[in-house]
Amino acid sequence: MKVYQIYVPELATYIKYKVLNPEDIESLVEELDVKSPKDFKLAVLEHVIYNVKSDVTDALRQMSRDSAERCIDAMYNGCVMLNPRIRYRSLDRFSLCQTSAV
Repeated sequence: MKVYQIYVPELATYIKYKVLNPEDIESLVEELDVKSPKDFKLAVLEHVIYNVKSDVTDALRQMSRDSAERCIDAMYNGCVMLNPRIRYRSLDRFSLCQTSAV
């Protein structure tokens, strides 16, 4: 596992992303398989961002709700950019759920 630090000026802090091994991503997606899309996104942030509970959460609390939601989306996109298998697995899962519900 590698850790990448990226400075986010909106949060005035560095976000430390974990770059997971493919096996770790598979087990993470299987563990989060029962969650809704919104809960899935938040759970991915908790598992992939190393300092989400310390630095990032405090910075998000000081922002407006709209700004915080945009930052959360940007952080999720960063998680997917560094761990692309997360996105592919979640797309497979949610597309299968939607087609089976029809």
